[in-house]
Amino acid sequence: MASYTKCRKSLRTYLKSNNLVEPYRGLYALSNYWQRLSYKDKVLHIAIPLTQKIKIKEWKFTGETAAALKGFEVIKLYSNQPKSISIHVSCAYADKNLTSTSEKSAKKIARRQLKRIHLPDIVEDENGIRLEECYKRCKKQNSPKTCNSNVKTCKHTNEKKTSTFGHIKTMEEDAMSHVASIYNTLFVEAWTNPFRIALPTFDSASQKGENLEKIYNVCSEFYDFARYQCNASQLQDDPYLRKIYNPYFSNIDYTDALSRLKLLCNFASAKSENAGESLARATIIELGFIVPQIQYEFPNNKNPDYPLRADFAWNVNGNLIVGEFDGTDKYLIECGKSSVCNISKESSKNTIITDLHEKNMLLQYDRDAVRKERDRERYLYDCGVSKIVRFDFAEVIDPQKLEQKLASAGIPKAYK
Repeated sequence: MASYTKCRKSLRTYLKSNNLVEPYRGLYALSNYWQRLSYKDKVLHIAIPLTQKIKIKEWKFTGETAAALKGFEVIKLYSNQPKSISIHVSCAYADKNLTSTSEKSAKKIARRQLKRIHLPDIVEDENGIRLEECYKRCKKQNSPKTCNSNVKTCKHTNEKKTSTFGHIKTMEEDAMSHVASIYNTLFVEAWTNPFRIALPTFDSASQKGENLEKIYNVCSEFYDFARYQCNASQLQDDPYLRKIYNPYFSNIDYTDALSRLKLLCNFASAKSENAGESLARATIIELGFIVPQIQYEFPNNKNPDYPLRADFAWNVNGNLIVGEFDGTDKYLIECGKSSVCNISKESSKNTIITDLHEKNMLLQYDRDAVRKERDRERYLYDCGVSKIVRFDFAEVIDPQKLEQKLASAGIPKAYK
């Protein structure tokens, strides 16, 4: 991270020649290296060094920034990735500039990469659960005070400080000390990202053991004052999806952060194996189809302790329909890093066009993987599956194509 003006000036030469990129002011990376990073890694590459620049201890990373630091899945569709990545921080006090009525000031704030959110953190320790502001008041008064947290009481005890003598914090550890609570993180994630982008994060949180029901209950108690967010993102990011009647979203006000949080907590599942499957399931839900069963198990005669699992399954009028999501690394070779192979809608059946730095890079099928999948399909049919529908990233990011494929397979909509 370049800290001095002279350093920045010398680096401008490399920026102009496209050898470097500046994803955040004063932060530089080699273009080839940056282009190959996944969106989550890009967020981490900005947030970790940025911690050194944050001098105000009350600022805490939140939303997708905190989620990435906590190790949760964080994604963005390549076509919707912003030119500059926003870093979200929450603090207990408002941004003074937000009170300005000037249109110029409003545009300047909107362009900021560092998005400050006026939202006190929720503190949870042996004294109970409370808002950060309440905790500070209690500490100043130096006396017990009952807070509105299911009659939880803030008791001040002499906390034993763990010695850190001899240990030098890594940059990652330092960044983690600036991360908001899980309550603050997921509450902000719920209204700053569309449903199908946020669901992979919630699936990942559930998979790591987070109690989503508790998270919703705590947020509904403490964050009711911040329930309505006028600058919330659209609940559905694709214009085609917004045109479809969806019974799951019919009564949701997209500015209602708590309703969005509840929706995500209800649909999240620890069974989802990766962000790609979560994105696919979220798109299926947004299209209004009945919700599939995840990781549906079939007996494995060769190894009974390890049953075969299908990504998705629907039981329709006694017929079992299986949905298989084909990720890029299942059939492709020569893909440097599969998680950053950004599939375009123009992908054909034989090749997949990526949006990596190298233009027109074509990836070839791994024939052995294709053969194994065919054998797997035969076995699933022998187990009583009536139909198998396969879809990939290219179809997931093009909801209309996915809708046509699922409908032709006989999967009904939830409202029919």
